[in-house]
Amino acid sequence: MRPWDWIWYCHAIMNLLLLPGMDGTGLLLQATRDRLVPARCASEMATIAPNLKIIRIPGPHMLLQANPAKCWEQIHAFIR
Repeated sequence: MRPWDWIWYCHAIMNLLLLPGMDGTGLLLQATRDRLVPARCASEMATIAPNLKIIRIPGPHMLLQANPAKCWEQIHAFIR
């Protein structure tokens, strides 16, 4: 995939996940060994949504299945 394709991909994800004009805080659980979505996408998303909290969690792309306890710990802390 070309570098600009990743930028488009990141923007597309943000447009799907965030409502236009959303100014609240969001949470992104970033898998440390994700081979499908590169880490630079998280950086790009942070520029689009400055209130996005990025948490790196050990695991592959299917992070919720691979490391559910750590994911829940971070989600629970975020929503408190």
